[in-house]
Amino acid sequence: MTGMLPHQHGIYQTALRATQPRTPGERIVDSLPDFATIFAQLVRHQLWHDCDIPTIPPRRRRQLELRRLKFRKRAGSAELRAALGPHPSLLDAVGWDDAGYRFTDRFDDDRFLVDNAAEGALRLEILQFHAMDMMGHWYLDTPEEQVRFHRRLDALLERLAEKCRSRGVTMVLITDHGQERVHNTLDLKRRLGELDLPSDEYAYFFQAVMARFWFRSERAREAVRVLLEGLPHGTLLDWRGLHAHGVEFPNDEYGELFFVPDPGWEIFPDDFHHPLINLVFGLTNWQERKRLRRGRHFGSHGYLPQHECERGFLLALDDRYSVSASHGRLIDVAPTLLSMLGIDASAGMKGESLLRA
Repeated sequence: MTGMLPHQHGIYQTALRATQPRTPGERIVDSLPDFATIFAQLVRHQLWHDCDIPTIPPRRRRQLELRRLKFRKRAGSAELRAALGPHPSLLDAVGWDDAGYRFTDRFDDDRFLVDNAAEGALRLEILQFHAMDMMGHWYLDTPEEQVRFHRRLDALLERLAEKCRSRGVTMVLITDHGQERVHNTLDLKRRLGELDLPSDEYAYFFQAVMARFWFRSERAREAVRVLLEGLPHGTLLDWRGLHAHGVEFPNDEYGELFFVPDPGWEIFPDDFHHPLINLVFGLTNWQERKRLRRGRHFGSHGYLPQHECERGFLLALDDRYSVSASHGRLIDVAPTLLSMLGIDASAGMKGESLLRA
């Protein structure tokens, strides 16, 4: 959306907050069992959808600034504009009156995406079919479900492509990654507990395929570093080491140390999956029903970018365009779409167009 690098927009990142004295109310909340506070966050999430990751106890959550752009069920242009905040995007360059955005994470919600698309009233429409990601996470181990899902997806794309052709609209198909089958897990929380370090000497945030750490003492930094260096099936990097992989953080705001598992491995438990969350989501969303059987992913992505499952593609269904580069990055998507519209990329965009007319 922005054509900017992660450290420039900060969206979907997690940063460490400065330590603040706890209020009396916060002390009371911290005395409650984790199960109770997570249940309260889950109820809030289900009712208002105004908080993400309702799996982190408040005493840890207050340490972290969660700058996550995350939608559930449906979203449109208004929600996207609010989530992007002050960051300029390709929709700003086109003009919000001439651009539209629709998101769904439901496999059976294709009408929401297709029926009102490509009517010719807008210069740019972005349709995000997040169900493809969900089905990979929870059904990559089930070939018959994958076949059924992709046949339906093919039919949806065929219907949308035919509609675009009949109306003289150019359709561009973009996917930013694949999925890797998950076979093994690493219990980092248990390994950290075995270090017997005081919890106020370090902070952490665990995604399924990335663990990041911040430290308040040299003792904790050294102990955690030695632990992570000794773990097989993963790569330990500091924030400078991420530069070689296209994540050019200028400092340790988003983490001092990062541990990335090898493809086929996940960190579990992490800060997204909790037995209570798995129960509720598994019962209320059939696409995630397998959470009830096993609370972790069957497929995953987000590993280091050289791995095969991290590759995506961009396909323009219009023979007026040809490829101008052999490969690209996510930051190239926004400039590419703008160039197809004859609009110059915004000054802050760092990518380049991948197509030429």
